[in-house]
Amino acid sequence: MPFPLRAALGAAPALIVVAGSAWVAHIADRTSDRPPGSDTYEETVLWPSPDDEARMHRLAVKQEAVSDLMDGLLTLEEVVERFEDVTESSAESVNNMRRTVEGGTDRDRILNQVVLFARVYASNNPRRYQEARRRIEQEARSLASSHGTVH
Repeated sequence: MPFPLRAALGAAPALIVVAGSAWVAHIADRTSDRPPGSDTYEETVLWPSPDDEARMHRLAVKQEAVSDLMDGLLTLEEVVERFEDVTESSAESVNNMRRTVEGGTDRDRILNQVVLFARVYASNNPRRYQEARRRIEQEARSLASSHGTVH
């Protein structure tokens, strides 16, 4: 078989796929329910509300406290107290915690929340924080023995 014919036969499947893709895209454009002239990419941006800003601030305070806990700069009790202060500053935050975190009391829930934050933090760098995570979980279990259980 001559070389040009072999090359054409080798390229034929790829050309069929490209042509088919173009045809399917054309059909999709014709049957689309998009309004005419909407060929450009549009994005809706909503600026954070004051409530959103407050939520982000509470989250940032909790993340910073857990970071300091993992690095040994704060004790578990200090972090639990910070979480309590931040959580109790918002009725929405208290309700969300009660709805989503296990525990018999709010103090148990906050302790469990700190442990959950620590686990997530440690998962980003397991080698570095594996021992800190174990220490925090063990300390939380001993604290929970007087308050409830750690999950």
